[in-house]
Formats: sequence, C-alpha cells, structure tokens
Amino acid sequence: MSNGLAAIVAYEWPGEEQGRRGRVESARALLEVIEEHMPATDGIVLLLDGQPVPKLPQADTDTSSRARDLSSHTRVDVNTLLDGIKVGCSSFRGTG
Repeated sequence: MSNGLAAIVAYEWPGEEQGRRGRVESARALLEVIEEHMPATDGIVLLLDGQPVPKLPQADTDTSSRARDLSSHTRVDVNTLLDGIKVGCSSFRGTG
C-alpha cells in the first residue's frame, strides 16, 4: 500500500513522499499528505489526472463498456485504506 501511495504523492507533490531521512513515508503518513493537499469528502479524495481522457475510435462497437474503464481522476478512498492499515497492523502484531 505504501508504494502505491508513494507513487501518487511523488507524482502530485514531488519530494513529499519522503521523510527527513530520505525514506518513503508510511502509508498512514502518505494519506495525511494527500488529505493536507486535497481534503477528503466522505472519505474520498479525487486527484485530477494531468492527461485528458483518451478519445475512443468511433468505429469501436464496444465503446459503452470501455468508456467506464477510462477516467480523468485518481480516486483515493482514505477511510477504506485506513481500515486496511488498522487490520494489517493488528494481524501483524497478533491482536486481530
């Protein structure tokens, strides 16, 4: 989880994925960085992608199903990821 969040943070806010010692921050700290820049609405942060959504060829007969797969943003579900961190930490420590 940390690597994926670090990639998002490094792309959006270069350098903020690293702590004082130059190491990648924890997933929880990276989520805090994201929320500092883009406050969550109902636990969701939407980061606009820098590239426009690609145009589909008009001749493609399956455009309706493929169009759903294309997006102009990255969705970060902060609440779900925080829950995952809690579950992961508790099972790692043998408390969950």
